Amino acid sequence: MKVVKIAALAALAVAVLAPLVSRSQQPGGGASPAPGISDLRFLQGLWTADVGGAHLEQYYSPALGGVVVGVFRRVATGAEPHFELALLREKPTGVELLLRRFGPGLQPAESGVPLTLRLVEATVDRFVFLGDSERRTFERRADTELATTAGGSDAPASTLWRRTARELPTRAASAGAGALDAFAFLAGHWQSPFGDGGEVHELRLAPAGDVLTGAMLRLQRGAPASLEFSSLERQSTGLRALTRQFGPDLQGGADLIEAELAGGARDKAAFRGTVGPYTYAQTLELTAPDRLRSRIEIFKEDGTTLRVIELDSTRVAEPVAR
Repeated sequence: MKVVKIAALAALAVAVLAPLVSRSQQPGGGASPAPGISDLRFLQGLWTADVGGAHLEQYYSPALGGVVVGVFRRVATGAEPHFELALLREKPTGVELLLRRFGPGLQPAESGVPLTLRLVEATVDRFVFLGDSERRTFERRADTELATTAGGSDAPASTLWRRTARELPTRAASAGAGALDAFAFLAGHWQSPFGDGGEVHELRLAPAGDVLTGAMLRLQRGAPASLEFSSLERQSTGLRALTRQFGPDLQGGADLIEAELAGGARDKAAFRGTVGPYTYAQTLELTAPDRLRSRIEIFKEDGTTLRVIELDSTRVAEPVAR
């Protein structure tokens, strides 16, 4: 009964508070515009925190195709890493925060649909999102300081973050990236054209704790078409690249795409893996300090080529105008 009551209370809170968000009053009786993605632009950047011996990082992208992508990672010596993929978007009913959470090996913390939280309270510097079993609060304390709370209503966890960069750095802020340090060239925000009217944005955190984490957003004619969440991890069998694919609303992701490191040298890496019934080979090469070339060749069961995908990406290094 407790779960049912919590869900019911959360639903009631959304119903009661949502009108306060959509129709805040201005002097003179007029209604101010409902909060939108642009009101959350202060989240853009790489935020770090250290809590209880664990190092936390989260990066929020600029608005891309009307959405903001967030990547979260928690690493600690002697503990399993934890990851999170976030998506902020505007709907006719207001701003939503969608979440998918993962443990080591990119195993989902929850099955089925993503967690969906809706914006129920907003001021200039404070935004509260509420779902059936989760509450998230973002509070801007200063230009480089952010306070968040996350979790259920009984004991939410509070964290104080410091913004270390507006855009993704190319290397970890501190030493000790370990075996994955050789792949630091992959870190950053990369942008590439893709197909007819398409565009790909790849967002990767620098290696830390033997984990390199990232997300990819594919836009088609300016609108989100698909997302991926990936992790390059050191496992007992060696380095493995893991990927889960999602629709534009973070649905899906049931199948895990796995690949093993097949070779490489400085500023270059090669992987071989499986995707469904097929195998594939991927090479990644830094051809210039701000250029990254990716080539994926997918093979049929008889060994012939099914498809070749090539991306020639440019590093996004300039801060977005604010």
